[in-house]
Amino acid sequence: MDEFSDEDLLSQDNTTTSVINDSRTSFADSKSRPRLLTRAEILDAYEEKLEFKDDKEMVIENVSRVGLAKFARHACKQSIDSALNTVAWKTLGYLNDENGLKEVPDNPEILFSSASDILKSGIEKLDMDCPLFNQVLNGGMKCGTVTEITGESGSGKSQVCLHAASVQAVQGNPVIFLQTESSFPLSRLSQIILERSETEEEINETMNRIFIKKIQSYSHMLSVLNKDIEALIKDRGVKLLIIDSITAIIRGDKDIEDVGERTEILHSVGSKLQVLCNKYKIPVVVVNQVSSAIDYPGHTYGRKVIPSLGPMWTTFINTRLFVSKTDFKVSKE
Repeated sequence: MDEFSDEDLLSQDNTTTSVINDSRTSFADSKSRPRLLTRAEILDAYEEKLEFKDDKEMVIENVSRVGLAKFARHACKQSIDSALNTVAWKTLGYLNDENGLKEVPDNPEILFSSASDILKSGIEKLDMDCPLFNQVLNGGMKCGTVTEITGESGSGKSQVCLHAASVQAVQGNPVIFLQTESSFPLSRLSQIILERSETEEEINETMNRIFIKKIQSYSHMLSVLNKDIEALIKDRGVKLLIIDSITAIIRGDKDIEDVGERTEILHSVGSKLQVLCNKYKIPVVVVNQVSSAIDYPGHTYGRKVIPSLGPMWTTFINTRLFVSKTDFKVSKE
C-alpha cells in the first residue's frame, strides 16, 4: 500500500462532492449555536451518511480532510484532523510526519475495535420467511457466516436451499446457487416462487435474481470461487451464496487420490468461503451429506449418522443445522 504524507492527506479528496454538499447534518438545525463535534461523532455520522460498504470502505483512499470539513461544518480543525488521522491509522497502521518518519498513534487502542463497538454495530440477518427456521437461527441467517445444512438422504436439505433462495429473490436480493449434484430442480423452484408471486412479471423478475451454475469437479469449484464469484457479487449485489452440495465434489471426484489431497482441497474451499462471507458480509449455505457413526469416538446426539467430511471441515462453518424427517406438519392456522 502507498504511504501518505501530510501533504497527500491535505490534497486528497476522493469523496463524492454531490453527496457532501447535500449532507447538512441535524447538528446545524439547532437554533442555538451547536457544540463542536467530537472525532467519534464526525466519523460515525460521516460513515452513516455516505454508506461505506461493499467496494467502498472508510479507508484513507476514500476519505479526505476537505470532505470531512465540508460535512462537519461545526467541528474544529483539531477534531477533523483527529478524525482523518484515525482513518489513516486504521488503514495504514501509521502516518508519515514532516520529516518522512513513521508516526504511530499515542493511543494504540485506536487501531482496534472494542467488543462494545462491535456489539453496538450488530449482526445483519436474512429473514428466512419461516417462523421455525427464524427461531432456530435466532432471528434469521447471519450475514458473514457459513451455515451447513446436513442430514440423511431425503430429509429436505435441498428443499431448505430452494426455500432460502426463493425467499431472498422474492425480496429483491440476488442469489448465487452452485449445483454439484444431478440437475437443478428448476420446476420445484418455480413452484415455490409461484406461491409467493402474484403476476407473471414478478415471477420472471424473481427467477432472474437467482444465478445458477453447475459445478463439475473440485477444480472447477475452486476456479469459480476464485475467479467468477466475486465479480458477480460486486456487479449484482448478491446477498446469498448456496452450494448444494460440498460433499458431492469431494466424494465423487476420482482425481482425488489420497486423504492428504482431500484435506488440502477442503481447506482451500473452506478458506475461500470464509473469505467471501467476511469480505462481502453475506451468508453462505453449504449442504453436507452424512456418514455412518459406527465406531465414531465423538458424541452423536443419539443419531446413527454423523456429518461427512470430518472434524477439519467444521473449522470453516459457523452454524450447523441437522435436518431430518418427522411426522409433524406446519400449518398456517
